[in-house]
Amino acid sequence: MAENLDVITTGETMVLGVPLRPGRLRHAGSLELKIGGA
Repeated sequence: MAENLDVITTGETMVLGVPLRPGRLRHAGSLELKIGGA
């Protein structure tokens, strides 16, 4: 028996990790997370 699901999508959701200071990601102590999309 199939279930009825209501799902609405508007594209791909992505998370963007931005270091607080310029430099390589491997040296970043923390990242600011932002929402991105396509």
